Amino acid sequence: MINFKRILIPTDFSPAAWNAINMAIDMCGDKKASITLLHVYPASAKFDKRTKSLNSELDADLKRLEQRMTTFSEGLSKGKDLEIDSVILSGWVDEEILSFIHKNKFDLVIMGVNSNGLDNRPGSHITQMIEQTSTPLMVIPNTQGKTAITH
Repeated sequence: MINFKRILIPTDFSPAAWNAINMAIDMCGDKKASITLLHVYPASAKFDKRTKSLNSELDADLKRLEQRMTTFSEGLSKGKDLEIDSVILSGWVDEEILSFIHKNKFDLVIMGVNSNGLDNRPGSHITQMIEQTSTPLMVIPNTQGKTAITH
């Protein structure tokens, strides 16, 4: 079995992302590994449609999110030989994730599939990752028991 030492998990805090995080932790087992949780604060969230201006609470939102991610990462790594860190970026989700993958050397990217339908097809973010990265990508469905490895 391939020993993945550096794993990236883009997260939107959904159940599918949680499944991806659990898969990564299970895969690492008792091996020394590092997991990076990446959340991209969407560029569209910066604009307040009511006032038709930039969201004045953006900085406070990002600080709360950073604290939440740090606490979450610390809790996940407690008692394990895992280094779990978190990164928050702001911008267009696909572009930021792909840029982060290309700037860092990950052995594996694990993404949860969020689907609103019954067919559980990958969405546009995952499609972009498959098309534009050479890093191995594991896709975790939002329903337990099904795992698809792509790329």
